[in-house]
Amino acid sequence: MQRPLVVALVIGSLLTGYFVYSLFRGVGFLDARTPYGRFLGVLGFAALVGALLSHFWERPSTDRSGWTDWHNVLGFLSMWLILLHSHLHFGNVVATIAFSFLLVTVLSGGLVIRATRTSPSSSSSSSELAGQQEVRAVRVTPIDVRRERLMLLHIAVTVGLITFSLFHILAIWYY
Repeated sequence: MQRPLVVALVIGSLLTGYFVYSLFRGVGFLDARTPYGRFLGVLGFAALVGALLSHFWERPSTDRSGWTDWHNVLGFLSMWLILLHSHLHFGNVVATIAFSFLLVTVLSGGLVIRATRTSPSSSSSSSELAGQQEVRAVRVTPIDVRRERLMLLHIAVTVGLITFSLFHILAIWYY
């Protein structure tokens, strides 16, 4: 987890530093319609799509934690980039709804991670299970049920996020 976390912190710190520099250097408060604001929006949407497609990077023979780390970092980075893209102005209703879905998506993803780390059935690795010939019954705990419900919430909110994000992008192109 260290490499993806360091990458996200470095990129986020550089972007936040530029944002603060532009505010205090006389450039004025940037707008989402400026080239820099649109660039941050494109980067945020690209990070969002990268987080959605990150499971395609996974190789079947490897451990799942690597792509999960990148998925989480890209999701958090997309939230950071979109917040900088908006420049703390929430006037567009569709964009505000999309950003609200983004916040709930990141929050529910964090809750899924927390539930996964506390789950006793998630402690066995997939390589151990792949090497065994017999199938063992795994006891389903209340933590596993909670994790699955949180995962369903995460997926549903992600669908809303993508829907309203695309509505926002199409509305910007149309008007």
